[in-house]
This record gives sequence, C-alpha cells and structure tokens, in this order.
Amino acid sequence: ALRETSSEENRKFFSDLSHFSNPSDNIANSAHPAFGFKRSLIQLIANVCYLNTMNQDCVRQMDCIPLLLDHCNIDDYNPYICQWAIFCLRNVLENNQGNQQVIRSLTQLGLASNTRLAEAGFVVEETTDGKLRVVGKQNRDTAP
Repeated sequence: ALRETSSEENRKFFSDLSHFSNPSDNIANSAHPAFGFKRSLIQLIANVCYLNTMNQDCVRQMDCIPLLLDHCNIDDYNPYICQWAIFCLRNVLENNQGNQQVIRSLTQLGLASNTRLAEAGFVVEETTDGKLRVVGKQNRDTAP
C-alpha cells in the first residue's frame, strides 16, 4: 500500500505539500481523504514488527526498508510521519541481523534536496569527513 501511494497516478492525492503551512491549515487538510493515510500505514508496520522476527523479515523480503527511509520527511498531509518512520525502522531493525545488513549495505548517493530548508534560508552541506551540517545560506561561505 505504501508503494501505491507513491505511484505516478496517485501522487497528486498522496504528495507532500511543498510549502510551509500555518498550523491552522492542518485543520482544513484533515478533511482530505488521504490525510494521515501513509502515517497510519507506517504506524501499523511499526506496531506489527515490534519484537516479531517473522514480520520484520517480511518487511525486508518485500524491499520495504528503503521505502521506510524515504518517508523520513515532513509531510503536511501526514503529521509525524517522520517520527513514525524512524520508530518503525527501530522496530524493524531490532535484533534482526538480516535487516541491519540491508542498512549496512546502503551507499550514499548524495544529499537529498530539501525545499523546506531552502525556503527557510538553510542548506545542508557535507563536510570533508562525511558529516552533515545545516548552515544558513547567508553564512555558507563563512561557516567552518
């Protein structure tokens, strides 16, 4: 079901909002039929994987670990989805060497673009030692 929410034809119904919104706007958004849908799916996965090796293995076998990582972002239609995705990953990885190996085998392809940070005047940079830092655009040249 999470894969279906990301398909091209469903993207208009399940996409993130790309601008900052007022907290009161979420009241209007909550009437949207897809409001909270992806978050609820991730909550379900998180809960069924808690201390359940069989369900943890199913998540890996269905190639859902990268999909969970893709949902570690802010989405106005799915409040707290980032927190639930991280909690879900914790439950999926706990005491499961196979799932932990999937994470170990991932390679960094670069930095994901973050329009919300850019709108707020920030950018994410990778330092020479591989660490990430958030800096203001105006301070970009002067940051250590």
